[in-house]
Amino acid sequence: MPLVSCPACGRAVSAHAASCPGCGHPMHVAPVAASPNRTLLVVLGAVLVCVALVAALGWFAYRQLGARAEARRHRPPEELVDYPEVPPAPAAAPLPPGGSGAAEPGDETLELSAVEEQPQLLNRDAIASQLSRNYPPLLRDAGIEGSANVRLRVRRDGSVDPESITVENATHPMFGESASRIVERMRFRPAKVQGRPVAVWVTLPVTFQLQP
Repeated sequence: MPLVSCPACGRAVSAHAASCPGCGHPMHVAPVAASPNRTLLVVLGAVLVCVALVAALGWFAYRQLGARAEARRHRPPEELVDYPEVPPAPAAAPLPPGGSGAAEPGDETLELSAVEEQPQLLNRDAIASQLSRNYPPLLRDAGIEGSANVRLRVRRDGSVDPESITVENATHPMFGESASRIVERMRFRPAKVQGRPVAVWVTLPVTFQLQP
């Protein structure tokens, strides 16, 4: 403990004493400045506390994310997606005989190569008239000719299933649309296997030519 002399009686007095214990003379002692090393230690201590706090928060967040990921990894597959409840579709009403739509029970549709007698077009003149009527006006005025290949299903009664009509390719989309309308009006002598009418798949070319 540092000692100083009392200016009144000369007695050795502690440098931190407010007055001389012998004579009571007040001691005017200048405040001792904080050591630079001590200030640096205080600052470093505060920084270390902040760093430790941030690290603790980061570790806590990491553990939380890890726990969630682990729970998701072990979640049953059926719980990963919320599927909306869809009411069952009502049973379809039976189609009347000869009606359009899907084939009737037991009405197998064969490929053309599998039949013994191929279908024969019966209304050729009417279809020729339809070709003229359904020629796309814009293409006719532009003097453009073309064609379309159409795949269709000919039923056992020789009619065309309109829902089966598919344009496989066309030189112009308008020719494809017109060809679909034309083949829907076709009527055939049905294809046969062992003398029995059968439904058959047919691919037909429909050609559009300008009349001279």
